[in-house]
Amino acid sequence: MFSEYQAVLMKRSILGPPAAGFRTLLSLFLLLNAGLSSVASAAQTYSVQIKTIDATGDIAELVADVESALNSRAPEEELAGNALGYRIDQDKAFLAKRLQAVGYYSSTIVMDAPTDGGKTVFTLDPGPQFTFGEVKVEHLPTQAGPADPLPTFDFLGAAKTKPALAASVLEDEASIGAWLESNRCYFSYSVSHSAVVDQANQIVNVTYRIASGEPVTFGTIRFEGQTSLEEEYLQKLVNLPSGSCFRRSTLNNLKVRLQGTGLLAGSTIRLADRPNQDGTVDVVLEIQEAKHRTVRAGAKFSTDIGPGVSASWEHRNALGAGEKLVTSLLLATIEQKITTTFDKPFFRRRGQRLKLGAVVGREDNDAFETTGINVTAAIERSLKRDWKLGLGIGYGFERITEQDGTEEDAAILDFPTYVAKDTRDDALNPTKGWTVRLSSTPAFDTIDTGTGYIKNQIRGSYFQKLSSSGRVVIAGRIAVGSLIGVATEDVPATERFYTGGGGSIRGYGYQLAGPVDEDLDPLGGRSFLETSLEMRLRVTETIGLAAFVDGGNVYDNNTPEFGKDILWGAGLGFRYFTSFGPIRLDVAVPIDKRDGIDDDFQIYFGIGQAF
Repeated sequence: MFSEYQAVLMKRSILGPPAAGFRTLLSLFLLLNAGLSSVASAAQTYSVQIKTIDATGDIAELVADVESALNSRAPEEELAGNALGYRIDQDKAFLAKRLQAVGYYSSTIVMDAPTDGGKTVFTLDPGPQFTFGEVKVEHLPTQAGPADPLPTFDFLGAAKTKPALAASVLEDEASIGAWLESNRCYFSYSVSHSAVVDQANQIVNVTYRIASGEPVTFGTIRFEGQTSLEEEYLQKLVNLPSGSCFRRSTLNNLKVRLQGTGLLAGSTIRLADRPNQDGTVDVVLEIQEAKHRTVRAGAKFSTDIGPGVSASWEHRNALGAGEKLVTSLLLATIEQKITTTFDKPFFRRRGQRLKLGAVVGREDNDAFETTGINVTAAIERSLKRDWKLGLGIGYGFERITEQDGTEEDAAILDFPTYVAKDTRDDALNPTKGWTVRLSSTPAFDTIDTGTGYIKNQIRGSYFQKLSSSGRVVIAGRIAVGSLIGVATEDVPATERFYTGGGGSIRGYGYQLAGPVDEDLDPLGGRSFLETSLEMRLRVTETIGLAAFVDGGNVYDNNTPEFGKDILWGAGLGFRYFTSFGPIRLDVAVPIDKRDGIDDDFQIYFGIGQAF
């Protein structure tokens, strides 16, 4: 048989090129070898088990996490030959690095080779946990000479005798960088570290190194791309005087402030590659103006006052310096009015606004009917810590008809004063923060010169998310008012306090959560109290639910009677979230229902949360 095969092979060598026969033999050899290799290195199912010696607490938890991570990386994966060995080496190195990250630098890991269908077992002895030894911060010299002296950084987490955690070192780098940004004026800087493990003493010595240039200041600030915004207004807005300390965080805040005006579609900050010879840095702000005009429309409905529609036109750069001019129209069952407001920033000084307003309207509700006009002017100044102070003057003329048929003309001159603060993260749908507003308004009737009074109010609200995602929020509010100086009957009906309805105590009719006359019409009063508690749940990105309790009343006295005659209402709400805010539908019932006065329930529909 062999001779026959050899003869055929010799014949082929004579008839064809000698290399052809060689290639045939080589092919047969490779095929045979591959088959044998596959038998010898059959694929094995791969999984990991980590056994520990004297490991408890954090180490036991770390081992469990690593074992889960390694097995979830390729669960029940079939590996063979070199791939299996490579995977085992990778997993062993991964375990060692995780141990070193929490200070175990002398651990031993013994691997038991897997058997057919078995696990790869790592037996771990973590050894002692190393601590930090010497911790230093070095500021490398600059090209101009020695670097700035640095203080002792007593906030470092990598302190002597503390566990040598890698996370502490990385946090320190970030903390040093934040300190440099807040306390130095470097054009650029970097923070790095080196760590030396001392096995003999079981410590890790760490050195942080700061590399920076010389301190620099801001130079000229130039704008490009504006079409209608005035340069003077933009310079006031950025508030970046030449010679001030250069910080990149300042530029980031500046960009946020520019975008917050609503006047820009985008902005880009351009810097040179290096500071100028005189140690200044010029800044170029490329801006793209947004459209400054907006038209809006809205609708609302409630069972106590019926439907209403609104429309408004807004210009956010009326005179070229960020002035906001708004004209709005409201057409509702009980009220119709036209309102115009004008808001000018940087009035006379930084952080001060001029606010002008005018309203012409008519209202016909269960308490009174009135037609009138009112004009206002106020100056609002920003104080420290985001507080605002407002001082104003207003004058309005009204013809008032009370429900008993009594008519009177009132010309009220008032001087509103207020302080306020708002820390909410979103005005239409807040998930955290709070608001407070304290106001006091002396007022005089210039027709009935004997009528003078002061209206005082305190309003506050608080919002707290109960989950990190902000899907569960608890919201609360309280409002208290007091009018002093005259008796209730001497106060014009439009100037008294009223409660009840979708904006105050839900479940009760508009202005009906208080005393009424024999015709069941609201009387109003000289003081009031309102409080609300609401739980808000965002089920999906667009759907939300709410449950709420509201309470309060109006009192004839000039101070609220806390805890007395409180009218409570409760209900459920549905929210549909849109890009412009939530659409709200609330259904509420009066818990303290009064026969002949209160309906069984009330429905409220509008845009935005109730408060």
